[in-house]
Amino acid sequence: MTGWVQTYGITEEEDVQWQLILQDDMDDLPEEDLEDEELMTFLADQPAVVAFLEAFLRKYREHSAVYPR
Repeated sequence: MTGWVQTYGITEEEDVQWQLILQDDMDDLPEEDLEDEELMTFLADQPAVVAFLEAFLRKYREHSAVYPR
């Protein structure tokens, strides 16, 4: 697990999910992810994606850690 993920209390699963949302938004999902029916169903469900991102951001903002510059 990467340092920033641990610093902000983000789980590895949440980190991966966030990255997949970004890759999908950039039309850059790997072929194996495009074939993952569960993932594609989630990514097509805009309210679910927004709810995940809002919760992810809230978790990040609520944590007291300060990322070093």
